Order: sequence, then structure tokens, then C-alpha cells
Amino acid sequence: GRRWCNAAARRRHAAAARGGPARRPARPRRALRPDRRRHRGIGGSRCRDQRPQDARSRRDRDLYRPPCLGQEAIVAGTVSATKKEDKHITAYRDHAIAIAKGMSANECMAELYGKATGCTKGKGGSMHFFSKEKRFFGGHGIVGGQIGLGAGIAFAEKYKGSDSVTLCYFGDGAARQGLLHEAFNMAVLWQLPVIFICENNGYAMGTSVERTSKVSDIYRLADGFDMPGDSVDGMSCEDVHRGIERAVKRAREGDGPTFLEIKTYRYRGHSMSDPAKYRSKDEVEEYKEKDPITEVLKVIQTRSEEHTSEL
Repeated sequence: GRRWCNAAARRRHAAAARGGPARRPARPRRALRPDRRRHRGIGGSRCRDQRPQDARSRRDRDLYRPPCLGQEAIVAGTVSATKKEDKHITAYRDHAIAIAKGMSANECMAELYGKATGCTKGKGGSMHFFSKEKRFFGGHGIVGGQIGLGAGIAFAEKYKGSDSVTLCYFGDGAARQGLLHEAFNMAVLWQLPVIFICENNGYAMGTSVERTSKVSDIYRLADGFDMPGDSVDGMSCEDVHRGIERAVKRAREGDGPTFLEIKTYRYRGHSMSDPAKYRSKDEVEEYKEKDPITEVLKVIQTRSEEHTSEL
């Protein structure tokens, strides 16, 4: 990093000595339609999630990080269907959401490497990204621990009389935690403006849903609390956007919480050290054939020939 910074500084000084501009003038940014914002965001999430893996391969660094390759449609669809004032809280697979909520790639990468310039001063690391200014409340390492906190944030917003909605993400493994049932009960009882989102990638830390519960359709857990629940295709950011949009509308109108099971798939293991031997290569390749970025390209090509030429 230091070598690159010094080289960049030398180029700027040389340009200034020649009487030219010290840096390239910034291009004006065009305002994007909501659908294009989520289309661009899904690709950015994939690129930024890939870079730490490449860095680890090149430098052989012991960098813990749970990758989310394959799950990008969830972030693209949820952020495009919400306002910037809405609160988001998640588990330790938090990098893509942090970037989508407006945190800079620099502060997130610095946090991964424990630097003081990181979003939590290098003290939280990969699993604890946080930004009060961007309304992103973590990044939590305790499985299911953020579910109660998400309900609490929603309670605070309702108490203050705001129209903000809280989105609380967790994995299929956390759906077995007792705190989920307590939070669901309180959220329904008090009609809290919260959307509980189960990112079901099928394997939790390495055990399939079918081996951990008789009920494989996790969204049906909402039935016991008289809470609206639904299943969403997590490989399509369009479907995610529509599902979140409906739930957000209910919450803003004072109709209480919604539970969405977003069925997705991660191409890599639970963490960068997980070889994922509990599933077959054929299964992974089958899901890659319906990759969310490929599906986004199909949508763009169908809707806009002008935008297709820019790809």
C-alpha cells in the first residue's frame, strides 16, 4: 500500500511540475434509475468480495473472511427497495451490505487488515463492520445475536415516531436460535417496523437444512406468530426487490413485521478456510448456471439495448 501511495504521489508532483493538472478531473456522475442502481450494485459486490480472496492467495495472509459469492442479489435487491434512512443489521457475512449502504471500500479493506483507518479502527475485523452515519449496525459474530438487536432498533424507531424500517438479516443456521422466537413474538405483539430476512444458503456453517430441522421451508416459522411470511428467489435481485418492497410498504403503513426466507447459494465455503466437502461439485456448478449476475445481464439485455452496449 505504501509503495503504491508513493508512486501515485510522484506522478502527481511530476504532473504539477509540468504545469498540468495534479490529478485527473473527476467525471460527473449520472443519476441512475433504481433498477440500474441495483444492477450496478450486484456487480460491485462480487468484485469487492473477490479482492480479499485474491490478496490472501497472493500474500498467503491469515485473513479470516466469510465470502458471499453467489449471494449478491440479496444485497442489491434489499438496498434498492429501501431508503438510506432505513436501518440494516446482519451477521458476520457483512461486507457487501456495508458497501451498499455507502461505506467506502477503503475503510472496509482497512478494517479487514486491522488498520486504524478501518470503519471500527481496526478493532472489529471482518465480522464487525459498523457505521452509525450510514445506518449500518453490524456485523455480529454471535450466531443469531443480531435478531434481538434488530427488533430493538425497530422498537426505538417506532418509539421516536419515525417512518424508518429495520432490516434484520440472519442465516438458516440462526433460525434455530431461541432468540428468534422471542424477537418474533415481541415484534408481532408491538407491531414493530422490522423485516426479518433469513438468507438461506442451504448449509449454515456446513450442515444442510434438511439435517437440522423437520421444517425445511423456514418461512413457515412465521405462522406460529401470525406474522406474514414468504419465500423469495435469492438468485434474482428483481424478485428480492419486489419481496422487500412489499414488506417495507407494510411496515411503513404500521402493519408490523414480515419474515422473508430468501433462498440463495454460496459458491465457496462458510469461510475462506472451509473446503466445503459436505456438498458435490456438480451441485455448485448447477447453481452457478443461474448465477445472479448472469440473471441481471439477461434483464438488462431484455429491457435496454442502449444499456447493453455499455457492458
